[in-house]
Amino acid sequence: MGLHAFMVKGMKGAGGEGEWHCRLAVKARLVLRDGTEVPVSALVDTGSEVNLVRKGLIDKGHTKACGPEVRFCAANRQSMGKDHRQVSCDIVMVGASQDTGVRTEVVCPVRAYDAPIDVDMILSYEWLARQNAQVYPRRHGVAFECQGHSIWVPGLPVGLPARSCLLYTSDAADE
Repeated sequence: MGLHAFMVKGMKGAGGEGEWHCRLAVKARLVLRDGTEVPVSALVDTGSEVNLVRKGLIDKGHTKACGPEVRFCAANRQSMGKDHRQVSCDIVMVGASQDTGVRTEVVCPVRAYDAPIDVDMILSYEWLARQNAQVYPRRHGVAFECQGHSIWVPGLPVGLPARSCLLYTSDAADE
């Protein structure tokens, strides 16, 4: 997979000042241990080292406290607070078999930490790799290899014209 740079609103860089940002998020639901389901839009973040869930999205009774050694910093190195909690549950994403087109659910165990983020959930690239997932930014989705089948989970529409996104890649193909 190539090295990608996206234009972000208000960000100055080699491409000048951007007007839009490009994001890959997938529709999912968290299934908590008691069967409660929480619908989420999960942002795929290639820079995140852990999975995060928006603070307050999951009822405190479904989470457990983390020790004081668990601290998070944003990309700008600012602290994301303290007294984090974690949830361990399943995440369910709906896709389709790339072989047959049949609707298929991808179910993976996930542990996420609550944090003051402005999206429902952030899935780390590292976690996705451990789930046999490949992120395809050009196709705007994620492919999971499950029991010998490739399951395509499409990204959520972002409502931006293709020309709004600048994509630089270090190789010819990332798919």
